Amino acid sequence: GLEITKLTIPASVLEIGVGAFWRCPFETLAVAEGNTEYFVKNNCLIDKTTHTLVAAFGNGTISKDFVWGGSDGKTKIFDVTSVGNGAFAYTQAESMVIPSNVKTIGEFAFAHSALKQVVIESGVKNIGAEAFYMSENLQTVSVADSVQSIGRNAFEGTKYYADKENENGIVYIGKVA
Repeated sequence: GLEITKLTIPASVLEIGVGAFWRCPFETLAVAEGNTEYFVKNNCLIDKTTHTLVAAFGNGTISKDFVWGGSDGKTKIFDVTSVGNGAFAYTQAESMVIPSNVKTIGEFAFAHSALKQVVIESGVKNIGAEAFYMSENLQTVSVADSVQSIGRNAFEGTKYYADKENENGIVYIGKVA
């Protein structure tokens, strides 16, 4: 069968819905010159206006702040402030650092992913509902004290969740969910 390994988002695309690329075998992603809404960094599609990481491909990682040539021709310091709903769902990365510039991890952002370990750095404030749902291999999680809310079932279906539940019969302990 035909396997598409590279995708270029046309300049005319103004909006991309949640889950648009789930389970797509793309290894690389590009955005056509002239697209005013999106750009790619570290194999992740990023919304220029909202600073939201919309979708990840291949070995996509979340960037800390970086220099970016804006559409107005001026160089800017840019950072990703949120991981969008479902952005890393069904991806194959086994380890992830969510840097301090990210404030929000969206709903089912890493659901059904292959993650084994995740570090959530200080600065992250919100973890959405089912953010790591059914990431069955996830067993090591470090959650910074800056996290103020953890959504329902954020870690349900993970080895981490099962271990915490079996540890003392309590699933929610402080910042652990």
